[in-house]
Amino acid sequence: MKKAISLFLAAVMLLVCVSLTACVPDLPEGEIHIVAANFAGYDFAAEIIGRDNTRVSLTFLSAGDAHSFNPTYGDIAKIQNADLFIYVGGESDHALDSVLSGVKDEAIFKMIDCVELLAIEEEHGEDTHSHEYDEHVWTSPYHAALIVQALSKKLCEIDPDGAEDYRENTAEYLNKLNALDADFQAMFDSVEDPMLVMGDRFPFLYFANRYGFSYEAAFPSCSSASEPSPQRVIELVELVKKEKISTVFYMESGNHSVADRIAAEGGAVTALLHACHKVTPEEMQSGTTYLSLMRQNYTAIRASLGLLD
Repeated sequence: MKKAISLFLAAVMLLVCVSLTACVPDLPEGEIHIVAANFAGYDFAAEIIGRDNTRVSLTFLSAGDAHSFNPTYGDIAKIQNADLFIYVGGESDHALDSVLSGVKDEAIFKMIDCVELLAIEEEHGEDTHSHEYDEHVWTSPYHAALIVQALSKKLCEIDPDGAEDYRENTAEYLNKLNALDADFQAMFDSVEDPMLVMGDRFPFLYFANRYGFSYEAAFPSCSSASEPSPQRVIELVELVKKEKISTVFYMESGNHSVADRIAAEGGAVTALLHACHKVTPEEMQSGTTYLSLMRQNYTAIRASLGLLD
């Protein structure tokens, strides 16, 4: 019965998609339309094409959490009529599967295809198990650079007229990403056995893998749990006390009650570590970028490690 219902819903979605596509007016001739469902992908594309490029339209579909993104009928029409659709492309994007079934492969860019994926490890007693892959592939400037290079190549292919400008913009942007990457590496290298404590989920596996610091978190990656176990909170409080951790981090979810609790009991302070995963409409309008958020992270981590200027 459930299978029959699922097939029926899928069929309805496809009919809706076809209907919407037919209702969308013809796009302006010569104009390139790019749609992104992820803030990092949106911002990378903006840097490559140039933020003042009037010949290319770039649409960011959601300023909310990518894991809870459900496309509206209008979003579906934009995706299916875009010259390029940029998204993460992992299991968390399953809501887009039926939408993309009618989109040509060359019009789809998956960020996870640009990076060697890392498995999430969870500890169960004395055993450590690796299972699903972490999809937050943009969380270190090094990995962001890999995505930017691949995205630039793709944009040059779909818009040869702008290719020269795109390559120039890409080279300039890669220099900035590489400089930030070097700053992070130098910072972590300057501290013996650096450790970060996250009173939240930990979508920074690529970041940690790149710079070689240890970490402890209340939840693994983007766990669906709303609260950590009491035992986990106790473990983190004891760790903060024992290692004299100055800062307990939280991410941009808007709720950092767990981090507050751990910090209060452990004698630490809290600070934001932005995963560039969720941005508010106000941040978008104020000109927030991937680079500006990662520079904020650099400053916050530097302070937490006692590296005061």
